[in-house]
Amino acid sequence: MTDGRRSNEEPTRRRRMDRRERRAAILDAALAVFATESAHEVNIDQIADRAGVSRALVYEYFGDRAKLVEEARRACAAEFEGLLDRAVEAARSADDLLVEFVATPLRYAAARPGTYRLATERQDRGVAWLADYFGGTADAVVVAAAAAESLRAFVLTWVAREGVSIERATELIVAFLSGGLRAVRPLGVKAPPSSAFTRAVSLSVG
Repeated sequence: MTDGRRSNEEPTRRRRMDRRERRAAILDAALAVFATESAHEVNIDQIADRAGVSRALVYEYFGDRAKLVEEARRACAAEFEGLLDRAVEAARSADDLLVEFVATPLRYAAARPGTYRLATERQDRGVAWLADYFGGTADAVVVAAAAAESLRAFVLTWVAREGVSIERATELIVAFLSGGLRAVRPLGVKAPPSSAFTRAVSLSVG
């Protein structure tokens, strides 16, 4: 009886995390902190506090701060790119496709500005994707890089300021990008006819 009572009253012991789980928990804590703060301004103590571990343990698992930030960046980029891919694929029309290409980053950044900033620090994949659709030439790479950086600048500026709705911001950015694409089309920067993205742009700016 006594033993049974004592057993019932004893607090449930938490299962000890293995190394893989502990590492993942620290990374999740870093991502949670980075969601609203600049990854390059956050210190290890903030991440350790969020994860409920010592700063020494963070270093043990990730080596240094730069490696932790880089791993977080890759995770953020994969999440964001997957979200954008799904949004574009779900578009019901060519016009919707271009709108989602702009609106999805705005929605993502509104919820997690720090994560968006980190996810888009390097846009090699996105620039390569756009350049391929714009024809794969050296000119196309320049246009793709300009489009990607312009979109990022628009999104971050919108997040930092108040007074413009997401619907209005989407309208403004789509108009700006469409105008730029219209201007370079006579210069030979165009994608293969089979490109869904190019069809959307053609319909929007044609």
